[in-house]
This record gives sequence, C-alpha cells and structure tokens, in this order.
Amino acid sequence: MIVRIILLLTGLALLPFVIGMLYTRWHKQPENGILCNWIAGVVIVWAILQLLIVPCTYLKIRFTTVTIAALALLVVLIVISLWINRDRCGKVCGKFIETVRHTPWITLLLFCVIGFQIYMYTFYMHVDDDDAFYLATSTTTIQSDSLYQVNPYTGDAYATFPARYVLSPFPVFIAFLSKVSGIHAAVLAHTILPAVLLVAAYGVFGMIGMRLFEQNREKTAYFVLIAAVIQMFSLTTARTQGTVMLIRIWQGKAVLASTLLPLLFYMGMKLYWKEWEKADWVFLVSILLACCLVSSMGIMLGAIMTGIMGLIVAIRERRLRTLIGMLLCCIPNLLYAGIYLVIR
Repeated sequence: MIVRIILLLTGLALLPFVIGMLYTRWHKQPENGILCNWIAGVVIVWAILQLLIVPCTYLKIRFTTVTIAALALLVVLIVISLWINRDRCGKVCGKFIETVRHTPWITLLLFCVIGFQIYMYTFYMHVDDDDAFYLATSTTTIQSDSLYQVNPYTGDAYATFPARYVLSPFPVFIAFLSKVSGIHAAVLAHTILPAVLLVAAYGVFGMIGMRLFEQNREKTAYFVLIAAVIQMFSLTTARTQGTVMLIRIWQGKAVLASTLLPLLFYMGMKLYWKEWEKADWVFLVSILLACCLVSSMGIMLGAIMTGIMGLIVAIRERRLRTLIGMLLCCIPNLLYAGIYLVIR
C-alpha cells in the first residue's frame, strides 16, 4: 500500500506538471514556474476527462474502456509536451532551485501551516453524509464497471440517468485514480487526494498573490499564510469556503469553491490588467470544462463568473470584442446546461 501511495503521489506531481507545460509554452508570464505548470496540468487533465467521460456515459461504454482511453490520451499529451518542451524542462527546474535558495523565512511558516492541515486530513477523518452518494458512486463505478448505470444507494439499475450528477462526473475521476493506482476509492479520497487538492488550492492563492504583489515572494507568502489561517477559523457555517476546503475537499463542489473559482478570478485579473495572451483562451475553456466536471453548480457558476469578467472589461474598454470572446468560451457550459434541462 505504501508503495502504491508513493507511486500515485509521484504521478500526480509529475504528470500534470509535464502536461501543464503545453499551456505555459505559449506565453511568457514571470510566475510560470513549477507550481503554475502543475496547476495548469491538473486543470487540463480535468477538462480532458470531462470531454471523455460524459459522452461515454451516454453511450454506456464500460468504465475499464474509458480508463484505458483516458490513459492513452494523457500519455499522448505527455509525449507531445516532452518533445515540444525538451529545451524548457531544465530551465524551469533551474528556476525552481534558484527560487528555493532565495525563499523568505515566512514561507517556511506557511509550509508548516499547510502541512498541519494536510496532516489533519491524512490521519483524521470527517464523516460527511454526502459521501453516501459521492464515494459510493466511485466504488460502484469500479465494481459495476459502468458509468452512472447503477444506483449507489440501492445497487439497482437506474431507470434514467441522474440529471444532477451525470454531467459532473467527479466521482468517476476518483474512481479513475483508484482503478489506476489500486488504492480503494474511499481511502484515496479521504487520505491522499485531499493533500493534492489542498496544495492546488493554495497554489492558486499563491498565483493570485504573485500578481497582486508584482512578483514579490515575501508579500505573497504573507498573503497565502493569512488566507490559510483565516480558512482554519472559518467554521461559522457548513458552507463557507474554509469549511469545505479543510473538511471535505475531496467532493467536487469543494474543489469548485476552493480552487477553480479562485482560478477564474486569477484569469480575470490577467484580463483586466491587459496581460491576456492567446494561450489563455484555451486555458479558460479548460477551466470552464473543469468546473463542469467537479460540480453541476460549476456548469453555470463558471459561465456566470466568466461573463461578468468579460462584461466589466468590455465596459472599461468600450468594446464588445472581449465580451464576445468570453461568451464563446462559455459555449460548452451552456451546452451542458441545455442537456441538463432536457434530461431533468
């Protein structure tokens, strides 16, 4: 089990980083280090799985077949990325080593706080009622080798697809990781995946901080540290961002609130400050598809947030070109919303 966990964490660390370099290859933002590449890769993987899983669900393709197809697609992307970025890998790693050498002391305290949160996730467990469906769907997907054909509550076949969940197959993503790694879905979701998702969430905070404070790493570390402490004291209701982030981040709606919506905000900052590049259009579509994967709420919340950002910039610049581009990026979300209205 320990070997499997190490191999899974290694894969989740290295493979998204390589895939993310496909995005960062095409622009020259100063914060494009290992963290930015890794987060971009995670989002791109989620977008690919969303595009693959939903059609396969309606075609009633076996889960094993979907797993093989997903692995094949990811391997192809990794090979392409390694070839295109063969001259960049050393530079990015060298930049990372240089960054570590000049790490401000406050960053060490930040790592301690985040490490404590990861420790609590790994060695303690919050029992959430929603897991009766979400994690049960993951385990049912593996056991039945099917996609949303068996009701996880009863074990009976679905008469119709569950409209609220079939378009946002984040439990299938957990099942995919479980199938590939050989680690039980419940163990993976409660002890391993939270550590990865927590790093991704704070990584997005770090990207926002780097842009807010003009690449000042010390100020960014203070910013993320304050955010991390606030999250730890935000259990005022069951629906605050800090609550879902530190108690049940393995659920898709928590990933939406803690990672993807802040990442959309980051993209809005780039757009507003006129630092948008052509590659960002493709990445924005990937983020919106990832929003669809993690939660049915993300289908419309991602599109609404994107539309508002485009409207703000259109009003400031007094032209509709940017707004039209943002709305075009929302087309997949609108299609999923239309499908939902048809099947509900």
